[in-house]
Amino acid sequence: KMIDIIGPEALEMVKSKIDEALAGRATTLEAEVPYLSGSRYVEAIYTPDVGPDGVRGVYVSVTDITPL
Repeated sequence: KMIDIIGPEALEMVKSKIDEALAGRATTLEAEVPYLSGSRYVEAIYTPDVGPDGVRGVYVSVTDITPL
């Protein structure tokens, strides 16, 4: 489950973006996300996986842009 990977706080923060992609709209997020392993500043792209019968899922590409 996603909650087990990123944690409840992070999931709450990105849930609207996932829902938007599941509705068929690509979207992005640039924010500090409180992951289980600690907060990271990320840029995430949420892309719907659309098949002949509609949206089948979501591809998520996350880049850590936390300053070094």
